[in-house]
Amino acid sequence: TSGQSALVVRATEYVASRLGDPPSVGEMCEVLGVSRRTLQSAFQVCWGMGPLAWLTTLRLNAVRRRLKSAASVTEAATEFGFWHFGHFAGDYQALFGECPSHTLRRHRPPGGH
Repeated sequence: TSGQSALVVRATEYVASRLGDPPSVGEMCEVLGVSRRTLQSAFQVCWGMGPLAWLTTLRLNAVRRRLKSAASVTEAATEFGFWHFGHFAGDYQALFGECPSHTLRRHRPPGGH
């Protein structure tokens, strides 16, 4: 529905303004003035996933972009709120089909460290 789409747009704008310090689903609900069920339903209809999976995907994509210039995988991951590196690496590989370290290496200049 248009109401669900509008809610997802508002959520996206809110999260984009603070990707380095991502909000919890509870915070998103509070800021947007909706219940978890309403937010879950809107994301399911618009993106085919819940808000938590969407948020993780958004942050993983931000890390992937950051790996083009980051000094390390750890630097890029922590910049977007990933602190459990085993989960992060598994989620990253599941989404992109490669380890984050491979992405980092691919964007290093020849002979760079």
